[in-house]
Amino acid sequence: MIVAAALAAPVFAQEQAPAPAPAAPAAPAAAATRPAVEVLGDWVKLMQTVENLLKATTDGSSAAKAATDLQQLKTLQEKLNEELKLAQNSDQANLPQEELVKIFQKLQELQNVANSLNTEVERIEKAGFFGNDALKGLLSSDAPVEVEEDETVVEEAPVPAPAPAK
Repeated sequence: MIVAAALAAPVFAQEQAPAPAPAAPAAPAAAATRPAVEVLGDWVKLMQTVENLLKATTDGSSAAKAATDLQQLKTLQEKLNEELKLAQNSDQANLPQEELVKIFQKLQELQNVANSLNTEVERIEKAGFFGNDALKGLLSSDAPVEVEEDETVVEEAPVPAPAPAK
């Protein structure tokens, strides 16, 4: 699903020209990964591109174009997902404070874009996806989402039955 937990931002009052699609990052080497702040920056750019595509979706014709463009952007999304996993798993535990601040700022940007994207998706859902099933499949919350299973088992203590009334 193109609009996942990582995709969305605030709606701007003025019209914006669509942001150019971010360049596909180079394939990461097994030992070297890009810093998380760079990957998050590319996520922000990707989400802004998606946001602009959705804002321009106002009828059946623009819905068909958006569906085609979003399908193409899924490849970049998948690459960024992999890069983010690599960045999270790399030895970035001892990052300097200024790097952590940059990461936090990118996460805030990402959240802002995600909020705006959600607004656009809701608008398009209310319009019935302008009759475009491909767009519906890409944006619908009914679309299957892969979820990593958490193997943590929580055992609940039995709740005692209430004492009979006397």
